[in-house]
Amino acid sequence: MAHVSDSTALFDPRRWGLPPEVIGQLADRLYQFWLRFRGCFKTQTRDASQKAYEYLRGQLTMDNERNFANMDQTLNGRDGQSLQHFMSNSPWPGQAVFQQIQDKIKAIPALQQGSILILDESADEKAGTHNVGAAQQYNGRIGKVDLCRVDTCLAYANARARLWTLISLYLEKDKVFRT
Repeated sequence: MAHVSDSTALFDPRRWGLPPEVIGQLADRLYQFWLRFRGCFKTQTRDASQKAYEYLRGQLTMDNERNFANMDQTLNGRDGQSLQHFMSNSPWPGQAVFQQIQDKIKAIPALQQGSILILDESADEKAGTHNVGAAQQYNGRIGKVDLCRVDTCLAYANARARLWTLISLYLEKDKVFRT
């Protein structure tokens, strides 16, 4: 029974500081957010923006086991291959998403003061090298060289605006999404 209450607490709007009347607007706000970024997931010949929306919905609406297969099964009744392909093989440029976020921050005068940048490195142990960025490298969390993925993230925060966002991501091994 503890799992049910944990899950219920996860979706309690008070936990996230949201007034209950805002909850009914969240689906539309997520869709509007996606609309602002959907152009980042288009190339001259392909439009992968719907997959971006599915991935975002899965990350924000599922309370556990958010992997490609589970997200695709839950949202679409599919096996997860299309979401896996979207994240691993689609030619959309990740740096375009970060550039749009950075441009938006620069364009809002209220965000120019009281802001900080946070540079953080984190490592996750991996069982195999089939994960992007997984390799034998130093894992500071466990204090030794091991099979892991090391991410270096640059985040922006502004307490007055109650805003925090990732503005750059660098994976050590494959150097993906470098901005």
